[in-house]
Amino acid sequence: MSGFTVKLALIVAAGALLAACAFDSAPQPQNQQVDALPSLGQIQEIDAPPVRRAITGSCGMESVEHFVGQPRLSIRAALLPQNYRVLDLRTRQAPDYRPDRLTIRIDENDVVESMSCG
Repeated sequence: MSGFTVKLALIVAAGALLAACAFDSAPQPQNQQVDALPSLGQIQEIDAPPVRRAITGSCGMESVEHFVGQPRLSIRAALLPQNYRVLDLRTRQAPDYRPDRLTIRIDENDVVESMSCG
């Protein structure tokens, strides 16, 4: 072996030894206890006005929105407003917005997925 190779091997070995010493002498984390969270206390009643329905438009959706999640055929035609449309996954939706029109969306199983005005 040449003198250069020996010196290089010694430098690499010394570096590895120093790195190992530095790793072993790193400060070890100590087990610290975390204080328990305080209890929440008693539940208090808050005087608030009753929850109101969201403003959905003027399409008459309020009388049939409970059919969401039900089969489309469970909605009787007499319950639907005069202006409505039914859209499925294949139907292209027209870009016109009509606040007085009920839009009923159904899924691939013919179940009402959602209702909205528009």
